[in-house]
Amino acid sequence: MSHAAFKVDTTPLAPDDPRYPKRLDSQHRLALLPGVLLGGAITGAFLALPVAVRDVASPLRFREDGFPLFSLSAGVVSVFLLLGLGLMGLAVAQGVWRLIPAFWLLQTSLDEIPENQRLLWQTLEIGVGILGFGVGVALAFFLV
Repeated sequence: MSHAAFKVDTTPLAPDDPRYPKRLDSQHRLALLPGVLLGGAITGAFLALPVAVRDVASPLRFREDGFPLFSLSAGVVSVFLLLGLGLMGLAVAQGVWRLIPAFWLLQTSLDEIPENQRLLWQTLEIGVGILGFGVGVALAFFLV
């Protein structure tokens, strides 16, 4: 963490410090990030299940112009998966991985970091949510 923009306070923080609740909220937000993935997967599966049941009942179904319907679902799934992975990759390439130890060790919070780093963290969270949604849509089409 030698980069000037990522300097954090390494002194121990007492629970009665006014910054403690915000730092604890940021730590919880980090710990709940896998829940965002799971929540996105459940939401994607729930929303895609009616379409998956209708369109995948016969995998060799074609539209009236001869276009196979299974390629539509593959396209939708690939867009969600690649968009989620792209947003996550963008955040990681910009250095969001440096915030993870700082949040976990209660050295900083989302309110204490600059706006550009806050946007990077939110980009990571949105990417994880979209990736989870794509996984849920894929599961709905694969398991039906």
